[in-house]
Amino acid sequence: MKSKQQGFRTEKYIRYGIRKYSFGAASVAISAGLMFLGNGAVSAMELQGADTTLVSTSTLNTESSTETEKSETSIEKEKEVALKTVDKTDLVKKITELEEKVKIAKNIDDVVLTSAKELLDSAKSVISKEIVEQEEVDTELAKIRDLITVFAESTEVEKITESTEKAEETKEAEETVKPVQEGKKVLEQVTSEAEVTNVLATEAVRKNKLEAENKAAIEAAVANNKEVIAETKKVLANDALTAKQINDQLSRLNDSILAVYNDLKKAGVGKDGNFGVALAAQDFYAEEGTNVSRVSEINASNHTGKDTYTIPVQEIKLITGTDATGLEIEVYSNQRVGNDTNAGNGMHTEQGGKTGHNNKGRVDYPLTPDAAKKLAEEAPLWRNKLRADGSRISNAATSIYSANGGYEYLATEIYGLGYEQGIDRVLIKGLKDRIAVSENAKQAGWSLTSLTPTNLVPGLTYDSETDTIQGKVIADIENGVYDLRFNITATNTDGRTVTFQIQNLRAGWVGWQDSTPPKIKSDSERYDRNVGDDANVNIQFYDESGASATPANSRGTYNYTTVEGKVVRVPQRFSRAVTGISGYNTISEQLDDSKVLIPGTKYSVANSTSEEQAADQTNMGRGIISGKLTEAGIYTVSVFAKDYDKLANNNVWNQSGQEAHATVTLVVKPKVEVQNVETYSTVVPVKISKGASSAKVTMPDGTVTNLKAVNGKWLVDSGSTNTAVSENQELGTVDSDTVFNIPVTSEATAKVGVDNIRVEASVENVKGTFLREQVELNGTDGQKHTATFNKATGHWELPDDYAESKTLNGDGTTRWTKRQVYTEAQQDGGMKFYIYEYIRQLDSTEKVTSVETPTRPETIYVSKNTNQVGDGMSVTVTYDKHSNTWVSSDGTEVTATKLGNDSWEVHTKSGFGGIIRGTIATNTDVATVVNTKSTATSQDYTSTKGTAVDLRNEAKAAVSISDSEDTKYGKTTYITRITVTSPSGVQKVFDTKQDANNYNIASGYSLNEVGVYTVKIDVIDSNGNYTTEATIGGTESGVDHGVDSSTATTTYHITVTDTIEGHNVTSTDIQGAIQKEAPTFISVGDGSPVKLSASSPAKLVDPKTGGFVDTLTIDGQGTYSINNETGEVTFVPLKTFTGTATPVTVSLTAKLGKDANDTDITATATATEMQNNFGRYLAMVQEGSEIIVTKNGKEVGRLIPREKAVSYLTDSLAGILKGDTEIDKAREQSLKEKYEVTN
Repeated sequence: MKSKQQGFRTEKYIRYGIRKYSFGAASVAISAGLMFLGNGAVSAMELQGADTTLVSTSTLNTESSTETEKSETSIEKEKEVALKTVDKTDLVKKITELEEKVKIAKNIDDVVLTSAKELLDSAKSVISKEIVEQEEVDTELAKIRDLITVFAESTEVEKITESTEKAEETKEAEETVKPVQEGKKVLEQVTSEAEVTNVLATEAVRKNKLEAENKAAIEAAVANNKEVIAETKKVLANDALTAKQINDQLSRLNDSILAVYNDLKKAGVGKDGNFGVALAAQDFYAEEGTNVSRVSEINASNHTGKDTYTIPVQEIKLITGTDATGLEIEVYSNQRVGNDTNAGNGMHTEQGGKTGHNNKGRVDYPLTPDAAKKLAEEAPLWRNKLRADGSRISNAATSIYSANGGYEYLATEIYGLGYEQGIDRVLIKGLKDRIAVSENAKQAGWSLTSLTPTNLVPGLTYDSETDTIQGKVIADIENGVYDLRFNITATNTDGRTVTFQIQNLRAGWVGWQDSTPPKIKSDSERYDRNVGDDANVNIQFYDESGASATPANSRGTYNYTTVEGKVVRVPQRFSRAVTGISGYNTISEQLDDSKVLIPGTKYSVANSTSEEQAADQTNMGRGIISGKLTEAGIYTVSVFAKDYDKLANNNVWNQSGQEAHATVTLVVKPKVEVQNVETYSTVVPVKISKGASSAKVTMPDGTVTNLKAVNGKWLVDSGSTNTAVSENQELGTVDSDTVFNIPVTSEATAKVGVDNIRVEASVENVKGTFLREQVELNGTDGQKHTATFNKATGHWELPDDYAESKTLNGDGTTRWTKRQVYTEAQQDGGMKFYIYEYIRQLDSTEKVTSVETPTRPETIYVSKNTNQVGDGMSVTVTYDKHSNTWVSSDGTEVTATKLGNDSWEVHTKSGFGGIIRGTIATNTDVATVVNTKSTATSQDYTSTKGTAVDLRNEAKAAVSISDSEDTKYGKTTYITRITVTSPSGVQKVFDTKQDANNYNIASGYSLNEVGVYTVKIDVIDSNGNYTTEATIGGTESGVDHGVDSSTATTTYHITVTDTIEGHNVTSTDIQGAIQKEAPTFISVGDGSPVKLSASSPAKLVDPKTGGFVDTLTIDGQGTYSINNETGEVTFVPLKTFTGTATPVTVSLTAKLGKDANDTDITATATATEMQNNFGRYLAMVQEGSEIIVTKNGKEVGRLIPREKAVSYLTDSLAGILKGDTEIDKAREQSLKEKYEVTN
């Protein structure tokens, strides 16, 4: 459990003294204050001085006391006081007694003896004084008494020691059993105290919010103590344990206990000697490390006081049933003494029993009766007194121990003796045993058949199976108490049944408090975003209590795991907390960007998501910075949270609450967009968002353009190597929606490539808001007093010497003044401060005897600070990169130091400051220099064999080559190669690179083959690279196809054809001889012979059908046949045949090549075979027939009768004829001579 008021010492703590026990050769420090008392209580310990092992012991049956050393000034003042009668008798007696103890002591530690002698000298000095106060005498007397107790206890231990030493002198094996048994008891006791020490230290660490280094040291000491405890338990389990082993283990245990407390003191815990609250040891400490606060079980056999009620009585009415004759119930308590019958209740009846209120100090919280008694005694003194929030405690006597009374105010707000919200695991056991029928009622036949506790605090639940109340308090108010009520059913053996309710504090109450500050998990976090992103920052508030960063008060039920491991549902209530950003506060209203100070954003609160609530088992709420970021910058915003503030819920149960301060840095990078450009472009279009302070544009050729933002405009900065711009030239507006062009040279964009233009934009402008951490507050003395915000406690704290003081009044009484700062948050970010001052008088036993009316002088701080002295709660600092200046919103000087490359430490002259976690934010974008490929086209055409052509410029080929960028910017596109492949596969390459528009090296190429010539023309543009999937003016990266990729190819075909002709042949031979002859065929194109083959066969033409045959028989003459592959014609004449045979025609369809479709190119020609019987034909002509002579299927001449006046005679036939009388003879003679034919 945590205490908000750490100064409640004399009431809350019992002093601790280390008693030195010797057992054998060793001594051990026994913490007397931690020894279990008869009533099951354990008091906390006090160590005086650093790293010491001795103080005077405290007695177990007296009130706690606080020693105050007197200053010389106070002594001088006391001398001025009139002499009073001082009783020194008891002191003289005790001095004498102590001197005797010292003389006879045998086994006392040297340190104790030294202290005794010093104490005797001091006491004798007091005796000898002429002027001395009774208080000083009493103080010395108390010290002497304490030390006498140490000697008395030491004497008892001496018996063990002497026995042990005697046994060791003889033989260790002969040790007697009794000394070892006594030694084991001591060791067991110290072991128990060591365990309590660990729990106390763990609680102190949790409660005091220690620095990490101190916390680690204490935890290490606790861990070591646990090891020694475990080791000790093993020793104790040894049946053959010796005295020496006991002594050794006592020594180790002593050292480990003292190590824990020394580390606590070094950390500042218990530096005044006080370490913990007086709790019932078997309750709170029963479950170490679990935060379980278990109330003592109360029942008929275990209680310190009880009330007996005759049912019905006063407001205890019968709910059902009418006859409760003989019914009496007893309500038990362990926080009060005595018995009472039909006492008045704590809320309505001031005097209802013998002693009036019988519920004084009855609270279900693990307090000792002594602690509860002190609260009860002080509570009436607070009637009508001012609370910390300015309201007044009820003046009604009936309210002292009930709602609105002094008791609950002391228990919760002043002393912090209530369950800590969200931390303490409440465990109240044995509820049904707290109330029982009296013995008289039993005799009358009554028994309780049902008893159920009701009106439970939010966060707690009753489990009937285990008869426990368990849970963690999660409430919608900061401090509070609930009347614990019981619904009871009583049944008599005669059949009567009645129900009634015990309430109005007759069964006590359950109280709680919240003294734990909220946490801001995002404290000092940095979030990186880009302009255009959603801010999407969850501040991540966390509070163990029911105060949540939610838009409205709410409630819900959540899982809770009991100490038995059972999961139950518990109700929780939540109230709105105050949260804030950049010096503005809200409880539910949305804050826009004028308050958040990050352009484009807003701040709002919302309930936790269902997933978050399930994980956390509570609703912590969410504080969200959202909205589209519109301006680049480094923004550090202050974050504020305060639970249970009057602004959120104005009632007396919310006195002040705790605060949390934090900062969150949002680094918003500029949005950069650079557009793709075409090769050789002389401008680069760019957009850079508002807020950017500088930019750098790097081109593919390495040239750089540096930019600076000045008054919202982009100017060319120094260091630029781009020759197309000049320094301070204005280029455009700093605005993510506006494009501006950066002039560049065409050489800068000549190199095509993907993402090879780089624009880097940076922001170094800073805006940071910081909250005040120190204030000057008005005191009742009319002076200003400094209060500093403590992040660990969540409170504004005054200096120790002003926060609390005790002044001796000179009559044995003390004036005790305490001051604490309370605050009230304002929606605009301002704050009202109050120094709550309350003064109490203590008697000589330090019992509170009176309470003066508290005061609460007010100091108001406005929202925004305006001057160096300081009048506001927040300041905004800005840094402008261009001017390199820091400015504070309150006009005071700003000191900024860069911490490495990622943070600024900033302070204003007016006292604000902190860390800004960012110095520069950079974003980049890249663009592509786009280049398209050249284009090349052509078309196929047909030519004839033997033609000479220009492969690039032939009009029929229509070769066209172009490149858009080369054409636009006057660059050269090249033909790198022309490759021509003949039909037979022969290639010729023209590989000289030349301007495509002036290409002249592939002319005069001769087409010497029939078939298809393939002409391929390769082209490349001036750049050589090309890109795809990237558009000019777009932002796509695209694909760079690499060096020498920006090529084009066109291919066309020349189909070459040819014609052939056949040459006639004749053959002659003797009658009956076989004759052979082959006609010849040649190319018309170049005169080359045509080769016959199986694929180009020669055929005979049947004169009757015109069809092609391989053999042909002429009636009466003979048979022709032909060799298809050679064209040779064979004539086999009949043996009887003479004369001129009928000629036959040989036809050849030759395959000369293939066309583009792989179809044969053919040509056909014929030749005629005429034998020596040519005269026969002449005879036929004489008879009037006309003979047509053909060649290659074409008519080349005719033999016609003279009558038709046509005569075609050649020298090869008969020469020139001169007459017509001898023509027949002459013809016959001529033929005989020419062909050597004989009839």
